[in-house]
Amino acid sequence: MNHASINVSFRDLITRTPIIPIRSNTDADREAVKQYLSKLRAMSPLLSEYANQLLDPFIKTDGVDCLDWNEVSCVKLTPDNFALIGDLENVICLAYNGRYAGENFFEAANQNDFSNEVTFRDNFHTVALITNKGGREIPLATVRFEVSASPFDLEIFRFFKMKDGARWSFEKTGKTPAEFCRFALHPIFDIWKKSPDDNVRQLTLLYMKIAANRMIRHICQTVDVENMCILATVTPRVADFLTSAGVQFEKIEGAEPHHTPKLSKHLELWPKYFENNEPFEVRMNEIDKTIYVPKGWLL
Repeated sequence: MNHASINVSFRDLITRTPIIPIRSNTDADREAVKQYLSKLRAMSPLLSEYANQLLDPFIKTDGVDCLDWNEVSCVKLTPDNFALIGDLENVICLAYNGRYAGENFFEAANQNDFSNEVTFRDNFHTVALITNKGGREIPLATVRFEVSASPFDLEIFRFFKMKDGARWSFEKTGKTPAEFCRFALHPIFDIWKKSPDDNVRQLTLLYMKIAANRMIRHICQTVDVENMCILATVTPRVADFLTSAGVQFEKIEGAEPHHTPKLSKHLELWPKYFENNEPFEVRMNEIDKTIYVPKGWLL
């Protein structure tokens, strides 16, 4: 493979440039899945069951391209594609409970806060990237975009408040607050990003970035975000990853934890989620930033 790098924009990657499929070592995948499920089973049999259901369609594709970006589509969740919701909720549940839950794991894994919350309210936009495996549509990634329906009703306001004398920027500009949340990826990415094959690991990271960029771009193209102040609560590590995917973040100065019963309960159930979280404003004007891609990845 030619590893000479070229400069390519995300728009080129998503709309014009074919990307080679991930061709992974099936035997290595199966062993990695066994270890992954074993680790989850020690935490929660329920979570291991969710993961097994999601991973099964990929592990059966022996000798076949495991993931071809040309077969991935971006959809908004509606009552018409209701069949996706079960798998989508499992992707969200695994992404958050598998990483952030504390000692009260079983209770956390059965809470609705990070799973059963896909809704069709007018101010909610849940977007998913889907692919087809054996006639079954599989969600590869998801993100939710919520537009404030009333003052301070977004999740970020339940966890953060401004210090005395400070104000949120939308209070100064009059823009409508909105929030990105519940960004989650299918567990197959956890398997592939630890592959013994360096090409698979790097291509997986590229797919993860394209997934984030494509979903956020879809929302920006279908929702009038021009007069919105877009917020997000993420760890600096996640902010760095999304920045590398073309989404720019600006830390909100003056924000501090809002110590309410709701936050206390979340701190108890998901301590790892809140230990490094910070509130950011999201800048959408950098969505087309360029990245470097090995030539061998481009057809």
